[in-house]
Amino acid sequence: MMRGFPTSGFLLIAIAGLAMAAPAAADDALPKSVMFTGGETVAVRQALADAQSGKLPAEEGGGLAGAASDRNIYVSGVADMGDAGWTVWANGLRISPTHQAEAFTVEAVKDDVVDIAVGGEHPAKFRLHPYQTWRAAHHDIVEGIVP
Repeated sequence: MMRGFPTSGFLLIAIAGLAMAAPAAADDALPKSVMFTGGETVAVRQALADAQSGKLPAEEGGGLAGAASDRNIYVSGVADMGDAGWTVWANGLRISPTHQAEAFTVEAVKDDVVDIAVGGEHPAKFRLHPYQTWRAAHHDIVEGIVP
């Protein structure tokens, strides 16, 4: 440890020096960041702006073919803020009390437990924790994310 410099201050100075020494990006108009590329920084800022405006990202991926009741459903994250305020990340979607998925409905959230209902030809109700998957073909729950 250097005398007169707190360790955290020295680390911040070193990181700032590395950031300034890095070659300029192809597009100087992009925001600079030590942790993200210019494109990633723009994407993060856009996602935050969309979240504040209530706009949610479109569903990604091609694994959603078939009837809603034929799809696996997995939960990758839960944030329960209390007073009916919650966010669930399931099947790559951000779901809230005011924005539900088309293929299934989050009926309740308590701590890290999510109650989900699926309609269609084979309706089902089940409870998932983060990193659990309800497998539609077997009507069972397994540990891990199985798209």
